[in-house]
Amino acid sequence: MPKAKKLPSGSWRCQVYLGKDDNGKNIYRSVTADTKKEAEYLAAELQLKRKEKEKRGLTLREAYQRYIAAKENVLSPNTIREYDKASRRDLQELMDLYINELTQEQIQLAINRYAAAHAAKSVHNAHGLLSAVLKMYRPDFALHTRLPQKKRYDRHIPTEEDVQKLIAVTEGKRIQVPILLAAFGSLRREEVAALTPSDVTDRGVWVKKAIAIDKNRNAVVKPPKTGKSYRFVELDAWIIERVKKWCFHITLNCITNEFAEAVEVAQIEHIRFHDLRHFHASEQHSLGVPDKYIMERGGWSSLSVLHDVYQHAMKDKQDEFTKRTLEYFKKFDPDKPDQG
Repeated sequence: MPKAKKLPSGSWRCQVYLGKDDNGKNIYRSVTADTKKEAEYLAAELQLKRKEKEKRGLTLREAYQRYIAAKENVLSPNTIREYDKASRRDLQELMDLYINELTQEQIQLAINRYAAAHAAKSVHNAHGLLSAVLKMYRPDFALHTRLPQKKRYDRHIPTEEDVQKLIAVTEGKRIQVPILLAAFGSLRREEVAALTPSDVTDRGVWVKKAIAIDKNRNAVVKPPKTGKSYRFVELDAWIIERVKKWCFHITLNCITNEFAEAVEVAQIEHIRFHDLRHFHASEQHSLGVPDKYIMERGGWSSLSVLHDVYQHAMKDKQDEFTKRTLEYFKKFDPDKPDQG
């Protein structure tokens, strides 16, 4: 038991050892009281709580914090920012519980209540992070949570006419170049914002970096989204000429806001800036461009991602492809009249 020492003020103080920090340094806490007996009692109580805490392990909140800190140098600033927000926003009724005592029933009830006020995608995201944290700090606990079914978002894919209208209403405005780079080069918003004059050549642009917003809301330069995102994108001469004259260093919010304004002025159906990549993929597919080339030009990590995320972008072309396919197979019909 810690021994109390009398201070010059007449009070009594105990130094309580609480273990070591992440750097191996000893952690102590001082307990002060009017009498020696009271100081030593408070110190013993603090030690008892520490031993109980060691026995019970981490709370879920502490596990989230440690998980995020462990991933800070390997995940993108955007991801870390979202994880940090999630730890302070999602499933708060579970956060002060000890992870070694968490039950599937507690988790299912928390997910049920969360799902009542949030979209299915948000529920899946919240549960996904919880699952990752538990896998690291309680690997023997297999989750079997029932989650709500995700609703497929039926996006409007910009048409050729939509893109032409956007180009027309943005003539002479700085948002036009980002539109051209997304629609005809399949650049993401964060890739456009990170472009510098040194990335532009007479044949196209190098995509070597992206802008992300970290957990402190600061814009930081990071590598592209995936290894496949690092690429060279060839462009027509007229686009390159406009890119070279463009004023670089546009922010992510400026792209979003100015694009939304252009959509309104053009009087077309609501679309996001990212939907211009859908247009790019759809148009290449309609031209018969192989998926592998579409993947490489757009910087997608795999064909499965391209097919899954952009499957809806091909729907308007399916009838045309079906008609061409059936027309081709007609020649095998043995009852077809002889055209000779």
